[in-house]
Amino acid sequence: MKKLLTFAAVTAFSSMMTISAMAGVWKQDSVGWWYDNGNGTYPSNSWQWIDGNNDGVAECYYFDRIGYMLASTTTPDGYQVNEWGAWTQNGIVQARNVKASKQVNYTKSGNNKSSDDDEESSTTTKTTKTTKKKLSQYLLYNKETTYRSGSFIKEKNATVIGGDIWLDTLFFAFHGALAEYSNDAGYTSLKATVAPSGNYAYTTDGHACNLVVYGDNGVVLYESDDIIMGETQPFDIDVDISGQNKVTIALTSNQSSTTFVMKFARFE
Repeated sequence: MKKLLTFAAVTAFSSMMTISAMAGVWKQDSVGWWYDNGNGTYPSNSWQWIDGNNDGVAECYYFDRIGYMLASTTTPDGYQVNEWGAWTQNGIVQARNVKASKQVNYTKSGNNKSSDDDEESSTTTKTTKTTKKKLSQYLLYNKETTYRSGSFIKEKNATVIGGDIWLDTLFFAFHGALAEYSNDAGYTSLKATVAPSGNYAYTTDGHACNLVVYGDNGVVLYESDDIIMGETQPFDIDVDISGQNKVTIALTSNQSSTTFVMKFARFE
C-alpha cells in the first residue's frame, strides 16, 4: 500500500537539507544519473534538494548507496519519484524555493492552489507595494515566477514537433507542471505560440495533455484542445487576463510523457 505523507514527513523533507551554494552538475554514465557536488563529492544513500537549472527552485531526489539517482520507483523509505527522479506527492512534483522553503501543489479542480509551509523555517516578509511601469509587452522568459511546481523550466533552446528549434521558451513536462506570474502592472492579454516538444525522451506519441491558464482564486481563463504528442502542430493563444493579479500556466494530463513548449510567451 502506498505510504501516505504526513505533515511531519513533509516538514522533515523541507528541513532535512540546506541547499548548498556550490556549483554542482548532473552527470550521466552507462549506469545512470548522478550529481557531482562540484567539490569532489557526490550524494549517496540520501535525499537531496537540487536546483539543477539554477532558477531558484529545487526538487528533491533520492540517490542510492553508490550515488545513482532513483527514478520511476518507490524509494527505500517508501516515497514516490517520477521518471525524472523528482519526489512526487499524489502525482505532483514537490518543489522548494531555495530562499523561502515553500512547497506548492496545484491541481485543476476546486481551490486550485495550496501551499504547505514549514512553519519553523519559512517567513513572511511585508514589502511596500509600488506601481510597476507597464511596458507594451512583458516577455515571461525574462520574468520571475511568483510560484512554480513540477517539471517547469525556462529552456534557452527547445526542439519542438517537426524538429524546429525555438529560443527563449517556457517548457512544461508532465501533469502538475505550472508557473505562476504576477500581473501587478495590469496587463490584459497572455499571448504565446505553443507546440508539443520534439524531444522524444520526454514524450510518447499519441499521449495528450492540455494547457490551462488560471486567474485569481483558481478561475479557469483558458483551456486548450488536446495537445497530442507527435501530432499537434504549433498554435497561437490569446487569453484575456484583464483584472487578474496572478496568472498561472499549467499542464494537465491523465497520461504520462506529455509536454508543451511556449515561444514568445508574453503579457500585453
